[in-house]
Amino acid sequence: MRKVVFQNIDEKTKKLMLCQAEGGVYLFGYYSLQDSSADWDHFSYTMEDAMECCFEEYGVNREDWIIIEDQPKNC
Repeated sequence: MRKVVFQNIDEKTKKLMLCQAEGGVYLFGYYSLQDSSADWDHFSYTMEDAMECCFEEYGVNREDWIIIEDQPKNC
């Protein structure tokens, strides 16, 4: 499962993405709204922990997230 939010997080970060992976969840931060590689990342063990971190650190509410398709295999 992947979730994305588009909002100004700080002076640089404009988009966040949560990506469920084997063993945990990655939070990717992007300085651009364009499709690109992430500029930074953070790892959590559960989606719940990742979403709580995003709320506490960046003010992102649960209802702000948009569910998107999973990435293709081997990407």
